[in-house]
Amino acid sequence: MKTTPFARTRNFRSSIECLEARIAPATFTVTNTSASNVAGSFLFALNLANATPNVGGPDIVAFNLAGAGPFTISPVQPYAMTEAVIIDGFTQPTSSANTLAAGDNAVMQIVINGASAGGGATGLRFTATADGSTVRGLVINGYSSGAALAFDAGSDNNVVEGCFIGTNVTGTAAVANSVGISIAGSNNTIGGLTPAARNLISGNATDGVRITGLAATGNVIAGNFIGLNAAGTADLGAADGSGILISDGPNTTIGGPTVAARNFISGNNVAGINIAGTLDVNNETAAHDYLIQGNYIGTDVTGTIARGNSSGGIRMTNAPFATITGNLVSGNSSHGIDISGVMSGPPNPTPQAHDYTITGNIVGLDATGSAALGNSTAGVRLSMVRFVAIGGTAVAERNIVAANGGTGLDLASVTDAAVLGNYLGTDATGTLDRGNGFAGLDSLNCTRLTLGGTAPGPAI
Repeated sequence: MKTTPFARTRNFRSSIECLEARIAPATFTVTNTSASNVAGSFLFALNLANATPNVGGPDIVAFNLAGAGPFTISPVQPYAMTEAVIIDGFTQPTSSANTLAAGDNAVMQIVINGASAGGGATGLRFTATADGSTVRGLVINGYSSGAALAFDAGSDNNVVEGCFIGTNVTGTAAVANSVGISIAGSNNTIGGLTPAARNLISGNATDGVRITGLAATGNVIAGNFIGLNAAGTADLGAADGSGILISDGPNTTIGGPTVAARNFISGNNVAGINIAGTLDVNNETAAHDYLIQGNYIGTDVTGTIARGNSSGGIRMTNAPFATITGNLVSGNSSHGIDISGVMSGPPNPTPQAHDYTITGNIVGLDATGSAALGNSTAGVRLSMVRFVAIGGTAVAERNIVAANGGTGLDLASVTDAAVLGNYLGTDATGTLDRGNGFAGLDSLNCTRLTLGGTAPGPAI
């Protein structure tokens, strides 16, 4: 029997609709706070996401709980993702992402609290087969002996944005995880370049962000509050850890060239940023390449009030090939910037801390470059380091190192270094006295050290 045009049209449209359904990512919606694997629970949605092959992009875990939030989900077991997934807390009605350039006014409605999850439990762990995942808009707290988020070795290209890690739902008090975010994979992004992407990573018992291993390469940490409250005004730092702790972690970027990329890393009870290269049996390290740019380390969000880290602003040990540029490093206990290393073993002993560029930083003053906001000991301290440029001939390369409790530049056993164009002990105009507590520059056992030059710009 001859088919009518109408029948042909219906068959054609039906086949297209099936094709569209097949290529779209699946969405699994959380509708209750049950910790059990029952329909509508968070665990049920995660299990479905793991069991459903990704087609057309990662599966999506969304939220639509009835009633007034916030809503707390209290897992009784760890969660592990084996497929890429987008977990989006901002899909919950009445939640909203941050819109402030300075501060965080996000309205958080979904809380994952790990107090009942068992000893050593991680909040959400992403295995090597779950790379390319996104976690957005969640409060994750109460994992007192584990990490809120963990990305295994091989779990790469993940994004964490718009989350509160280690605080209550308003970002005003600590509800500690042991570690905020643990990373062993590569090319992961914590934060981003928009206000909505800002994470609040504060109140954790040890480190806010911990990156571990030589395979953990190319990770980016940008635009976050690490150790402050949501307003960026008060200390809510790691109780017994650093804001960012990196063991090896090559090619890590902390901050960036724009204001949007700036991290505020303050109030932590060890260092703001703590980077160390692992040494082999010959006292040699394979760690390399770090960029620390444009951050506020040791102050509040305005850069004018001290919210210091307790064991220094930036600490680097046997972590070569680093650029530290355009940061505000002020208000910290201990040194502002502290770089040290050891000698490798025979037959050719060489310093394992080498190739550093330190330019355009304010160390010991406020963000305006005028008022004293000193670090308690040295502004910049280098020990057993080779191949260093501190400042340069361009105005933008000038470091301002002033008002610190100890020496401005404290150099010990430094080889092949150039100190050019810096202001040591003045304000940013070079006209007002903002002296360091001891010498502007002190050197001990240094070799091939260049101070100043014929180009404009005083060295001291």
